[in-house]
Amino acid sequence: MNWIVMMKLTDHGAKSIVDATKVINEANKTLHEKGGKMKDFYLTLGDVDYIAICEATKADTILAFAAKLASTGLVRTTTLKAFTAEQVQQLVI
Repeated sequence: MNWIVMMKLTDHGAKSIVDATKVINEANKTLHEKGGKMKDFYLTLGDVDYIAICEATKADTILAFAAKLASTGLVRTTTLKAFTAEQVQQLVI
């Protein structure tokens, strides 16, 4: 299963932007320990500051990743379950 984790810097996170990559790397370790994988990571311009494209079979794996990020106080997260075109074709009758 694919997941999109969108991250927006908090005021504290914006002041500590140098630490952001360290925090993301630590959260990524948690993701790997739980059996997940970060497929891609992007710094973005606009309403969202970072986007991680992750793969995990269980929702609790992504929950652990997002909780690790949020617990730092540097980012707020929004998580989306993502479906490929192939998966949608299999679901649609």
